Amino acid sequence: MSGITRPPDGGHHARDASQGSPHGMALNPAHTNNFSSYMKKKTVKRDYGVFQVGLKILLRKGGKVLFLRMADGAYLDIPGGRIDNVEYDVSLERILAREVREELGSKIKYALGAPIFHFRRQRKPGSNPEIVFLAVYDAEWISGEIRISDEHSAYHWFDPKKDTLRRKDFGRVEEYRALKNYFAKHYHVRH
Repeated sequence: MSGITRPPDGGHHARDASQGSPHGMALNPAHTNNFSSYMKKKTVKRDYGVFQVGLKILLRKGGKVLFLRMADGAYLDIPGGRIDNVEYDVSLERILAREVREELGSKIKYALGAPIFHFRRQRKPGSNPEIVFLAVYDAEWISGEIRISDEHSAYHWFDPKKDTLRRKDFGRVEEYRALKNYFAKHYHVRH
């Protein structure tokens, strides 16, 4: 490989960030300064964040995407939910199938694709918040009638090219931006 230099003993050089990358490229000084500033402020070891984990699908049907309205009417949601404490050895696909069945009914058939984006959702505010990290998978509707659970009050097939995604329909800006960015990239629309 060209551009990579190794010391005579074949090991790696220890480098200061100001020396550039080990591949001979200069680092962006703005990024170096921001990182150095961050590290100076980080004087106390912090605990790792504790997250619940959830799986969702972005269910597509003929150019439209399924959105659910939360039972309290406040926000939009997409099908899926959290991994239960007895599902450590259960495949992610089976967990997702359980969640979709619970939220949309047992008649729904879909083709599951790959993970497409992720976001965090806060379930419990306060000094000890409950945060869920959600991975969203692509899914294509095949057949079946939707029968929503009591977790949701309504559903809507959203057309990203005609309907408008609104910030106020989501609890966290991170969730809104993840969907907005996905629609911009895959449906070539700006919301």
